[in-house]
Amino acid sequence: MGRKGGGRNAFVKATLHKTAEDDGPVESAAGNQTEPAVQTQNGVATGDQDTSKSVKVECAKAPAVTVSASDHNEDETRGQMVQRHKRELKVHKEAMKKLGKKRKDDIEKLDKEISDRHAAELAALEKRLAAEADTPDDGTVKLAESLYDTKLTSSQDKGGPQPSRAQKRRDAKAAQEAEREARIAEEQAAMGDSARVIEERSLAELLSPLGLAVRSIPADGHCLYRAVEEQLGSSGAREELLQPPHDYWAVRAKAAAYMRAHPDQFMPFISLEDGEEDEGGPEAAFEAYCCAVENSAAWGGQLELRALAQALRRHIAVYSVGMPRVDMGPEFQGEDEEGSLRLCYLRHAFGLGEHYNSVTTVAAGGDTDHE
Repeated sequence: MGRKGGGRNAFVKATLHKTAEDDGPVESAAGNQTEPAVQTQNGVATGDQDTSKSVKVECAKAPAVTVSASDHNEDETRGQMVQRHKRELKVHKEAMKKLGKKRKDDIEKLDKEISDRHAAELAALEKRLAAEADTPDDGTVKLAESLYDTKLTSSQDKGGPQPSRAQKRRDAKAAQEAEREARIAEEQAAMGDSARVIEERSLAELLSPLGLAVRSIPADGHCLYRAVEEQLGSSGAREELLQPPHDYWAVRAKAAAYMRAHPDQFMPFISLEDGEEDEGGPEAAFEAYCCAVENSAAWGGQLELRALAQALRRHIAVYSVGMPRVDMGPEFQGEDEEGSLRLCYLRHAFGLGEHYNSVTTVAAGGDTDHE
């Protein structure tokens, strides 16, 4: 347009010599912007004393993005259409930047027009593809996916809040976790039934003829004590036999107290850890064991079951697959095993191995009895 600093004045002077038919907006070579027109009267610019004020600069509407026949045809695939939409959006956004913030209403209108056109084109394509495949039209899902990739979002066009880096990391981690879980599920399905599934099925087959079923207990290290507490609750003896708060911690305290009171029954079966023989001998090791029973999430086993049967004066029956039933405190077994506490022992329930669940009776309707 001339030397630096004289672009606008040179343009005005050149316009004054044009005829009235040249008064319309001048399209730039790039096709993305319209130069302002100068209003004239009989070939002479009005208000020549102040040329900058005499020129009415009107932002013409940005031209719609032109799509050539080579870009848009009836044989266009979905992928080609999405790529074309992306190219059009790129050109459109550049054009919108040149209109400036003062033309916000026009920009929003043009944004909506191109977004609606893209949506209509995608919908038409999905409908055609569905008809060609002679299958139910699932274009709604695919259309939503395409619009997610191509639409003008408010956060992009209006400077809205963007996801934080922490949120992006959480989203990425969640996606990876979902992918991992799906992969594990596929691998397990390909491998067939696991040892856990086989054991659970066999246990159900063992208990069903007896009118019994498994009641799951959390695997948190307290499973044996939780199962005993659940059994006491089912029989209505929880408050009678346990100290407040009548929970699995009270069951742990009951077992530890009985073991401390009868060390000869349990101390020979407590293995010493390395170095404990030099730190107080078997007595110190036994006391440390009892403290772990009472105050930690240490797993319980046969020793603790024996202590609980004696401390509670209750018969405890333990069912497991491939082994006869284990009875602790059989001298406390009532007629028809009324008042007995029933547990089941699983070897393959979780990755860490052994686990105890509660066993409950099954009502006539198939539901498990519970308080």
